[in-house]
Amino acid sequence: MCLDTVTNKFQAELEKPFEVPKNTQRLFDLIEFVEPRFSAAFYFGLRNTIVCKDLNTAHAIAFGQQIRHRVVTLDGALIESSGTLSGGGKPKSGGMSSSKIEEFT
Repeated sequence: MCLDTVTNKFQAELEKPFEVPKNTQRLFDLIEFVEPRFSAAFYFGLRNTIVCKDLNTAHAIAFGQQIRHRVVTLDGALIESSGTLSGGGKPKSGGMSSSKIEEFT
């Protein structure tokens, strides 16, 4: 998708307040953007995914409320809003860099 299309489609959703469940954070809010214009592209992929400490907490958040959330744990398990569980295993690191490599135009 073109960045302009994604930005136009998701800018309004980005500006809406989102209340996270207790003792959790939204994955999107943990990202620090070097280029703010890419925030809509990240939101397109992440939406309102919640990050929590362990699978028990993730299960309580994903299924314990009227609104279902997509939840990911620190060790990599993912519960989709549909209820499917995937991932887990060993955490991986080093996949993304926080340093700016080249200028985008």
